[in-house]
Amino acid sequence: PNFLQRGAIKRWFGMLRYFTNITRFASLGIVLNLSGYFLYSLLVTIFKFDPIIVVTISTPFFLFLAFYLQQKLVFRNIEFKPLKIFRFTSNYVLIYLLNIMGLFTFVNIMGLDPLIVQGFLILSLGFFNFFLSKILFNG
Repeated sequence: PNFLQRGAIKRWFGMLRYFTNITRFASLGIVLNLSGYFLYSLLVTIFKFDPIIVVTISTPFFLFLAFYLQQKLVFRNIEFKPLKIFRFTSNYVLIYLLNIMGLFTFVNIMGLDPLIVQGFLILSLGFFNFFLSKILFNG
């Protein structure tokens, strides 16, 4: 193949690799969020824990699990660089604070169902987290 065809093939493989990483990232995010939501639902409905306490206790666990699994399964890299860990943690602290503010506002003040509120927060903060992560890690 001529030079242009080789460049096109190289770009195509690059896009394929990018799509594979996005698919792994999204799949991992779905599994972790569903697991977290299941745990949240169990603790809030069956054991009658306060929604804010459940999120406060479960966030650090899922934070470090997500970081480890993203590095190992998505990016195939277990290199724990201090700046990367700081950015990742800062990102999730912001997501955690927004989650707590949302729960407090919609559950404690407005009296809405905590399961519906948390489901909405997971979806909306997930999209926000995706765009924030692109800025922090690709910008």
